[in-house]
Amino acid sequence: MSVAAPWGVAQRTEVEGQPVVVIERKGIGHAETGITQILDADIRDFSLLQLHLLLRIKEHNVPVCGSQGTECPVMVRIVYKDADGADREWLQGFYSLLDTSTPGNEPFCKICPIPYKHTHVPEDTWYPYDSDNLVPLLSRDGQVPILIKSITVYASGHTYRSAIAEVELIGQE
Repeated sequence: MSVAAPWGVAQRTEVEGQPVVVIERKGIGHAETGITQILDADIRDFSLLQLHLLLRIKEHNVPVCGSQGTECPVMVRIVYKDADGADREWLQGFYSLLDTSTPGNEPFCKICPIPYKHTHVPEDTWYPYDSDNLVPLLSRDGQVPILIKSITVYASGHTYRSAIAEVELIGQE
């Protein structure tokens, strides 16, 4: 008889007076826990699109972001439509647990269409993140982004506890 792995929880709360979403799970085996906001925002005239967030990683037990670079204690997924109408996605991961002893645990997603480098952050410390301009990054293959469909903030792995605040997509025409 096998026992099902526990679900994770994403919960709105306050940490040090700051409104946050805490994402946590204690378990073995892979799981993803998070929140999604549907935007359907037309960005075809934007020259600048930047992601801003404030995050804090309290715990995770998969070093870096795992062997495939997909198990970070904080991940952001932006789903967008390009000028040809194709759905695409961009992922950015954040981790605090280094692993210098395991070959192959590199700080980027090995299976993502855009292998952007994940960001190492200090553990249990608020970390502000501001991305580079996403318009040129998402315009790879010459197809510019025209619509931001959604943004998801989640944790992926086995055991994790993170807090996320100030999630913003900032655009300029």
